Amino acid sequence: MPRRIFRDHRVSKTSEAYLAQASPLPKTPKQPVNDWLAYKSRLGETRRQALRDGLKELEQRKIRQDELMAQRSRSKQGIRNYLVHKPKREDERLTNPTVLAANRKVNSSVLADPNRQSRVAEKILRVQAQEQAKAEARKDALHTLYMNARHFITTEEQLNQKVEEIFTSTPHGVDNLNQNIWQVHMPPSMQSMMSTAKDKNSRAIKYGGGPAATTLKRMKRIAEELTGGKMEDDKI
Repeated sequence: MPRRIFRDHRVSKTSEAYLAQASPLPKTPKQPVNDWLAYKSRLGETRRQALRDGLKELEQRKIRQDELMAQRSRSKQGIRNYLVHKPKREDERLTNPTVLAANRKVNSSVLADPNRQSRVAEKILRVQAQEQAKAEARKDALHTLYMNARHFITTEEQLNQKVEEIFTSTPHGVDNLNQNIWQVHMPPSMQSMMSTAKDKNSRAIKYGGGPAATTLKRMKRIAEELTGGKMEDDKI
């Protein structure tokens, strides 16, 4: 944005007093003794004259812009006054009495909703159901935290015991430390996992064992739903 050079509450920048103060003449004019000093003297005079001419030209430009803006404002105001006070068109004057009162009411006001009470009651029930679900989820989370807190490590003795239990000399259950973990316990293949999911195991022991593990998990889930909280595996 260009700076506002001319302001109403300040002195005029095209007056002789301001120009004399902004571009003062040398107090003690001296005759130049060489070409360099003569060039400097001409350069100073050119700068002073350019500043004075520039301020006067900017003032004339501002006056022209203000006049143009005022003319546009007067033109827009005149068009507005004409549109506000002009008489109605003949077709509007003739057809206006035939407009139905119901249409006037719709265009001028807001109709009341006849189903507002039922919608408000439905929203209240919905909000109550959401709050109840949040409360139940919060209770379930607290109960789960309480059940899992039994296995939390809170003392230094429990920490040392857990460290000794995990970091053993035979992590794979064998004495040979150079043996790979995948050689001790082979990971389950995709076929074995699919067979377990379909209760069709190729091994005789697992195939004849029946769905005992799956039934135990289902019974645990049912018991948790009935009691309203988490249960440990040894409680079933």
